Amino acid sequence: MAVVVLIYFSVKAGTTLRILYILPLIMLLWVNTHGVFVFGYLFILLITVGEILNYFFSHSIAFSKKDLFSLLGASFLSGIAVFVNPYGYHYIVQLFNYFSNPLINKIYRSVYAYHSIFRYPHLHYVDYGVTMAAILIGLLIMLITRKRVMDWAIFLANLIFGYVYTMFLRSTYLWPPIFAFSAIYLLGKFSFRLTIKSHLLMLVINLFTLGIFFFFAARSIYDAKCQPLDNTWCGFGIGYANPVQASAFLKKYHPGTRLFNDYGSGGYLMFDLYPSYKLFIDPRQFPFLNWWNEYRQFELGMVFDGFIRKYPFDVALIRYSNLRCIFNFMDSHNWRIVFYGPTAVVFVHKNVSFNFNVKKLPKERFDGLYNIYQALKVFIFAYNIADYETAWYLIEVMKKNFSLCPKYKKIIDQAILFKEAHFAYEKKDYNRALMLYEKCIRGGILLPPPKRLMELYSIIKTYGNKY
Repeated sequence: MAVVVLIYFSVKAGTTLRILYILPLIMLLWVNTHGVFVFGYLFILLITVGEILNYFFSHSIAFSKKDLFSLLGASFLSGIAVFVNPYGYHYIVQLFNYFSNPLINKIYRSVYAYHSIFRYPHLHYVDYGVTMAAILIGLLIMLITRKRVMDWAIFLANLIFGYVYTMFLRSTYLWPPIFAFSAIYLLGKFSFRLTIKSHLLMLVINLFTLGIFFFFAARSIYDAKCQPLDNTWCGFGIGYANPVQASAFLKKYHPGTRLFNDYGSGGYLMFDLYPSYKLFIDPRQFPFLNWWNEYRQFELGMVFDGFIRKYPFDVALIRYSNLRCIFNFMDSHNWRIVFYGPTAVVFVHKNVSFNFNVKKLPKERFDGLYNIYQALKVFIFAYNIADYETAWYLIEVMKKNFSLCPKYKKIIDQAILFKEAHFAYEKKDYNRALMLYEKCIRGGILLPPPKRLMELYSIIKTYGNKY
């Protein structure tokens, strides 16, 4: 997308017209690799319509007739290019029918990436959008008041893609390059002369500007370190959406033959496990629409045995983002855990002749946990399978990796409190154990197992303060 935008603004700024004819080649490659080509061609159509409007209504900033015909030619050839794919026009018709289908739209709305930016204000996409819109509106107002013209191509492209930006989290990357090149181009239309004779005032302005830069840089680094999104962290490596260690375990030991994997892990597993395993599902989603709703119910922990009877498998790889599904496997007598790492758990069916003692796995496999919320999920899992040594090790990992973030102190303190409650229970100091568990409940971060709570309440109700 950025390359398409760059080509247009390069020509608009005076570069040779020939590079416009790279656009059809880009569209040819794009249509045969990813369905999002529709947004690339939408941008080409918008700038073409916009430049036609400029030619008639904003002649002073418009393309010449020759340039406009070159743009029309590139746009026409790009339109032909989108039909040059193995399915011809049927591909375009399928995409149209696909996205206009209410049932499919409902399915897409169940996927996080297709939620609107307004549902997640903490991600700051709304803030970024408002900032970009304010800058562009200001620059366009300056263009109208100073040059007495409107750049319709820039206006239309930013208007439509600004709207697309708000529709889905997945489409937020499309507007920024259009905004950035538009802002740079419009700024080049104005000459700013600011004469400051006072050296002190100049120093203050420079320091203020530098201060703003460092403030936003520090804020970005802090957010990346202390407020990471799910599956991410500040640093190098592969995000927790990809079950690297679990996949390596499957490749090494090859337990089972029919693999179940969850939706988000399929993109990585498709390449890493080939040809050892065929996948159950992957993020392309559209090949699996016929049974997507059934899958979602299983993933969310709403159904279990009936789904497995209908779609039998003997090995399952599930990420911690689907804890309810994981707990269903744990509650079943037909499945056993053979591996768990920073991202995912591997279960095998009881009929598979493969055993592995997960408590003997090296605890150092968790040293690279740099997202405390991911570490917390693993801690909860380790505790629930009674792998206490690993659970306590994870507390030390959290203390080591997240001590620089004050907001994480409460989470770490809760984990330590949870550990103290466990040892109080083991020592049969039930009153203290119950008090500490209730503190955890009030903290709202780590909840004790319901069975243990009921046991404690029953003991104390029966024996009073004896314990």
